[in-house]
Amino acid sequence: MVRKATERRYSARQDATPPPAPTGFTDDHIINPDLDITAKIIRPRWHSQRGGNPRPRNVFRILPVLDPDTGELSPFRYSDEPGDYGDWLYGTYIADNVGVRNVCYLMGDNRFVDEISLPETPLAKLHANVTKAISVGEGKPEWNSADAKLVQIGRREFNPGSKERPPLLTRPKFVYMLQVAVISHEEKPANIDWWGINDADPTMLLIISANAGMNLIAQLDMAANLDPVSLDAGLFIDVHSVDNPPPGCESPRASNEFGYTITLRQDFNGMTPSLEHRVADVQKHVRWWDDIIYIPTDEEQVQLICSSDLPASAIMYGLGDDFSAYIPDSIRNAGQRVKNMTSAMDAKPNIPRSNTEAETQPIATAPGNPTRGESVAESLRRIREAKQKQSSN
Repeated sequence: MVRKATERRYSARQDATPPPAPTGFTDDHIINPDLDITAKIIRPRWHSQRGGNPRPRNVFRILPVLDPDTGELSPFRYSDEPGDYGDWLYGTYIADNVGVRNVCYLMGDNRFVDEISLPETPLAKLHANVTKAISVGEGKPEWNSADAKLVQIGRREFNPGSKERPPLLTRPKFVYMLQVAVISHEEKPANIDWWGINDADPTMLLIISANAGMNLIAQLDMAANLDPVSLDAGLFIDVHSVDNPPPGCESPRASNEFGYTITLRQDFNGMTPSLEHRVADVQKHVRWWDDIIYIPTDEEQVQLICSSDLPASAIMYGLGDDFSAYIPDSIRNAGQRVKNMTSAMDAKPNIPRSNTEAETQPIATAPGNPTRGESVAESLRRIREAKQKQSSN
């Protein structure tokens, strides 16, 4: 029997349209898959994606986090010493917007990676090796697509507030994360107030740039009487562009401010930040950082990079020397390095293949060796199952 798809006739205009390219960030690798509650990543939105207000507002209420040792909500400060803030502010390195699929994953705080070890991570190695190859004219044509470059060469920095497509591959960066209630954001349902602490709401995790986070800390350092996480009073944070602030956020621009920044507010559209009557709702949603986020192993990071739809030849070129054991056969077979590229780089001893001149030691194989023909999804599943088995023993 011939299967009929629909009652209407085929139309090329309607039925031969490929799916749109992924937009935004693929943040589903950031949250711990074993988390006991639902959580959602949210980021400031600069341009409307719904065809509405061309300048969406990004207003949030910072929440304290749940201290695993005491079971109580963590304080704003542990002492009056400069910088001795509570753990409501989480700083981490992140692989952001990688490849066509905009893959994102956390690389961890300074317990996992720091300025010394950062150049040895998979994304940093890949970015450094590919950038050096392109800089000396040894890149491959397929490394740049019609609408996006693989990397940015030169001093110009990509502006996160623009509508321009960022490079497919950027170096790791440092960001801050906050657990928040969403007051105003383009994604917030219109019929929900305090999105993030109601019974059916996910826990909301806000990601802001290092510049915005440092600006927030600087403002709090200058005003000793402000406590943004206190449930009795608290504060709203209004995240906005430095160059084009919304009404009520105009202030003299500091010489070191760029991109976007934060304005502290004690009210917004008639709302005040007090949550003194919703302590139980807050406690139900917030979690300790180690419980709510996921830091992939090096092998998982390579697998995530391979799932991003970056050119296979670029992945093999950038990671083949240091992380070859972790690269799936699908990428290895599709992207064998070109001999003349390898020869050209080997002939230029003043152009190192990575961020360090030191010889790289062979990497240790993670639990459960990769199998031939294993897909990226199968590899990630195998690694996580092996980790779970180790932790249960």
